[in-house]
Amino acid sequence: ASSLSASRVFVMSIDGKNRRELCDGMMPSWSADGKQLACCRNGEAYGVWIINAAGLPLTKVARGWGGQWSPDGKKIAYSDGPAILSY
Repeated sequence: ASSLSASRVFVMSIDGKNRRELCDGMMPSWSADGKQLACCRNGEAYGVWIINAAGLPLTKVARGWGGQWSPDGKKIAYSDGPAILSY
């Protein structure tokens, strides 16, 4: 059995067509240029991950939660317990 949650990240066209699954995860946050997104994962894969909008690669960037891109797209803020950190 997989330790990942049943949560998935999907993308689609603005008209609701062309829906496709990007990865297991939740709470997606788009980069400023729209080319990548950060998302969170549970279980053994717990942490903040980045994936490009085309689909792969999926890269773990930190052990933490709630990753959000900065407005300029240069950093990702996330929490790790009581601490707020950036990648």
